[in-house]
Formats: sequence, C-alpha cells, structure tokens
Amino acid sequence: MASLADLLILLTAGFAVLLAGLTGLAVLMVGREFSISLGLRRQLDRRVGRLAAPSTEEGERQRRRSYLSRLGDSFDRSAMGLGLAQSLDRADLRQLKPSEFVAIVFGIMVALYLAFSAILRLGWPDALMAFAIAIFGSRAYLNGRRDHYRRAFDAQLIDVSTLMANSLRAGLSIHQAIEVVSKEMAPPAGYEFGRVRQEFRLGEELDKALKDMVERIGSNDFRVLITAILVQRQVGGDLVKALAVMTKALEERLKLSQKIETMTAEVRYSNLLLPVIASAGGVALNFMLPGLLRVLFTTLPGFVILVLFIISQIVAYTFVSNVANVEV
Repeated sequence: MASLADLLILLTAGFAVLLAGLTGLAVLMVGREFSISLGLRRQLDRRVGRLAAPSTEEGERQRRRSYLSRLGDSFDRSAMGLGLAQSLDRADLRQLKPSEFVAIVFGIMVALYLAFSAILRLGWPDALMAFAIAIFGSRAYLNGRRDHYRRAFDAQLIDVSTLMANSLRAGLSIHQAIEVVSKEMAPPAGYEFGRVRQEFRLGEELDKALKDMVERIGSNDFRVLITAILVQRQVGGDLVKALAVMTKALEERLKLSQKIETMTAEVRYSNLLLPVIASAGGVALNFMLPGLLRVLFTTLPGFVILVLFIISQIVAYTFVSNVANVEV
C-alpha cells in the first residue's frame, strides 16, 4: 500500500511538472511571437514615420507656404483686395486671386529691375522705372482687358436681344428667357446671364441682379437695353416690341461704332507707339553715349528735361485719346 501511494504521488508530481513545463513552454512561445510582432510593429512604425514625416527642409517649405497662404488670404479679404478682385472680374481674370495678381506684378517688377540694372546701370533710377512700369503697366493691362471684354459683350447684344425677343414671343417668362440666353449664347454673354440666373436662384431680386450686371460690364448699350426691359416689366408694356426696336437700334449703333473705330485706328495706335519710340530712342542713345541717361537723373537740367518730357507725353496721350474717343 505504501509503495502504491508513493507511486501515485510520484505520478502526480511528474504530471504537475510536465504540465508546468508545457505551460512555461507555451508562455515562452507566446512571448516570443509577441516580441517578434512588437518588433515588426515598431520597425514598421519607424519606416512609416520616415515616409510620412517630412524632412526638415520640406517642413520648412510647408511652413513658409502656409505663412504665405495666410498672408495672401488676409490681403484678399482686405478692402484693397476686394477692390482688386472686382477689377479682375471686370477684366475677365476672375480665375486669379488678388494676391496672386499682386505676386505676378511684383515678379515682373523684380525682373525689370534686374534687366535695367544689367543694361542701363543707372542705380536707383532702375528701381524707379521698374516700379513705374510694373504698376502703371498692370493698370493699363487691366483696363485693356476690361475694354476688350466689354466690346466682346457689346458684339453679342444684337443676338442677345433677338434671342430674348423670340423666347418671350414663344410664351416664356423673362426669367426663362434669361436662362435660354445663358445656355445658348457663348461667353461672355452666356457667362454673365448665367451669373444672373444663379443669383436669382439664390434669392436675389431679378432687377437688382440685372443692375449689378450692368455695373459690372459698364456697357452703355447694355445699360439702355436693361433699362428698357425693366421699364417695360414695371409698366406692363409690350416687351417683345420694345426688344425688336432695341435690336434695330443696336444694329445701327454697332455699324456706326465699327466705322468710327476703323477711322480712328491709326490715331490710337500712333498715340500708343509715340511714347514707346521716344523711350527706345533714349535707350539707344545711352548705348551710343554711355551715361547719357544718368545725366537726366543726377543733374538739375537733366531732371528738368526729364520732367518736361514726361509731362508732354502725358498731355499728348490724353489729348489724342480724348479726340479719338468718339461717343456714339
């Protein structure tokens, strides 16, 4: 009996030792797998971190870009930025932000300064000329784009008036006629009437949307057309007949405007070329007689001559522009 009891105790102890060994082995295997998994996880995190985290140089570029973006947004929201945005809109450059346009002008100014410094070598006058050309040149560019956009719109007014009259004659309302014009006409008329339609859908009054469109384009012919439409809507007259009369009047005005533009084309282009020719002549003389232009900025007689030259060019340009600008 004693030997049997001892045998049972030994078997129980052996089984316990075996179970403990198997448990320890399982724990070791699980720990090893966990350690391997944790190591792979850390290694993967380090690799992902290196890929995701930008370098110091890239991070610095992102910070600078973020700062410039905030600076540009602040300028766009300012009074000057909003005014410039209206000018860009009227010049058909609405895809540009005001801050982007200013950056382009600044880049042109720097490029002109570097070119003048390399060619003329006048010192501070190089910076002054670069500043004047960039500022006044950008203003003239916007005005030219605005006038071109307005003339392109005026050239479509006859088709706009005819299309609106036909739409109203077919039984459509004025709102539906505007929608037809926005879909059928090419830009700029189609785009502008599309804006009116969108503003009306957003709750704007039609009369106000049309008046805003008149102010945005600045066309006298279109102002007359919209005034006739608004008056006929208020008094309840025959709008189709009024549009037919306006179409004939617009045709006559367009023919007369084209004739006047053809007759004054030589004068207008000569008015633009004369200052350019005079300036180019001064640069050519400076190449033949180095230092000639420097005298205009560094001596009193030269400065007086320069001021008189600029004043004479401004007076001549203004006078010829007023003579060539014949109102129809």
